[in-house]
Amino acid sequence: MKQKNFLAIIDAIGPFFNSYHPEKTVNWSKIDFSRFERNKNLDPKRVDKLYTFFESFCKTVSHMGYNALSLDDLAHLCIFKFYPRKLEKKIAAYQKMYEKLFAIARSYHLDIYINTDIFFLNESIKKQLSRSNSTDLIYEACRQGLTHFNISGIILRIGESDGIDVRGDFQSELLLKTPRQTNRLLKQLLPLFEEQQKHLIFRTWTVGAHPIGDLMWNEKTFDRTFANIDSPSLIISMKYSDTDFFNHVALNPLFFHKKWKKIIELQTRREREGFGEFPYYVGHQYEQLATELQDCDSLVGISVWCQTGGWSRWHNITFLSNSSIYNELNTYATLEIFKHNINAKKALKTYIPDKSHRKFILKFTELFDQLLYIKGFSDRPFYFKRVRIPPLLWVYWDHITINPLMILLLRHVSAEKNMVKKPDIKNLKKLGKKAELKHLDYYLDTLELLRVCRKALDRQYMTQKLSKKIARYHVKYPDSFQTRLNFSTNSYKGAHLLLRLALRSRAKYRWQDYLLLSSFVNLLFRIIISFYRKDMPKFVGKQAMKLDSIL
Repeated sequence: MKQKNFLAIIDAIGPFFNSYHPEKTVNWSKIDFSRFERNKNLDPKRVDKLYTFFESFCKTVSHMGYNALSLDDLAHLCIFKFYPRKLEKKIAAYQKMYEKLFAIARSYHLDIYINTDIFFLNESIKKQLSRSNSTDLIYEACRQGLTHFNISGIILRIGESDGIDVRGDFQSELLLKTPRQTNRLLKQLLPLFEEQQKHLIFRTWTVGAHPIGDLMWNEKTFDRTFANIDSPSLIISMKYSDTDFFNHVALNPLFFHKKWKKIIELQTRREREGFGEFPYYVGHQYEQLATELQDCDSLVGISVWCQTGGWSRWHNITFLSNSSIYNELNTYATLEIFKHNINAKKALKTYIPDKSHRKFILKFTELFDQLLYIKGFSDRPFYFKRVRIPPLLWVYWDHITINPLMILLLRHVSAEKNMVKKPDIKNLKKLGKKAELKHLDYYLDTLELLRVCRKALDRQYMTQKLSKKIARYHVKYPDSFQTRLNFSTNSYKGAHLLLRLALRSRAKYRWQDYLLLSSFVNLLFRIIISFYRKDMPKFVGKQAMKLDSIL
């Protein structure tokens, strides 16, 4: 995989989160710019602290071997003529702040790529859209970013909008709905990037909304989106599978589809496996991906998420205060594997010299993985309309959810029971004591919590003994996993038929899927789904983009 000019991007939003005491649950998917403001202006004290944190971060990742940063966001770099005076003044202050951040990054030989959604909105922009073409506004925003600032390119996201909890002057919405619209926008933007000799990094990440919602896995949608485009400035950025950052998923075959330049997105603060709170090592999974991509001539780099992604109450900031050694290990190993062809075992040994600690990490990862991922469900692909069903549902971010709907789904797909026995955890304890791990009890108690919940899920009922164990965990670790357990006897008559209609085991659409995608049947299906919302996790509808956008 080692090659000249290999692009190694790492997300740099961590320093922005290090300047305040987060609330219980934090949206780690985007910088909360409102935290840097006081009385509708930038807070000088917080901005000064940001510079210090940012320089420390740049120094660390540059020394590690990363050569570029990704950073939020384009909306805070451009000023439209129709903005009210107060907003114009505030954005001008952000521009000065970013100029200093860019100078710091450049002093450590780090290129900068700016993230943006298509499209960020506020009331002024919404009013202007009634008089202007939206693509013209996007073009102007990119033009300002590329010409006024020392950046290497812009990263576009078109398939997911801001979470509904995002605050501040801007919130994005999905604008591009078809491959044809997206293709037209790319053809309009790319000459600008070519003229500036900058990169337009286009993310294929989509969550099923609108006809372009299957871009990340559907070859036909992929080809229509990039049809007749041959630009040295275009780089296509893809997550490694046809779903989000999970284990037990296959490499996306679109990496080998045609010769467009591509980068692979990899997450090292894994949001589905504890946000770096626990010793979860991704090295062997990523080594397997790197091996499969060895002959992929179109792969020009990686985009590593060491902080970005998800909602949780775990607050570690990678490479800064309260950091996680396991985030840092994963971030180091990922670069070594993809950029320098170092295997996962050697990367682990280099970063963690203590042999007992290494054995603990590998054993913990194995047990944690067995508990989280359920055979018969997690290792088989299932699709609903335009989206791949996540292979991990009962544990999501920092939530553990067991209810009749979850049980019904696992029963419908004939998921296997795969319990982890206590002796495995006892052996792990011996390794942890030998390695003198500070948080050993927490790690082991969390495994026991998951084991107890899996036992209840497999049995489909909760005993008093299991319930007491869960209660003791919450008392001891109030800021860790939250549980929502419901073993009511809801029969869900007809639900099996609904699941048979809605779920499929391969990506290719069936005739009934086209029915589900039609306007009338889609509306009917959404009405039916509304009856099951009471058994959906509480965080659904409060975090991420609106569920209705996907349905």
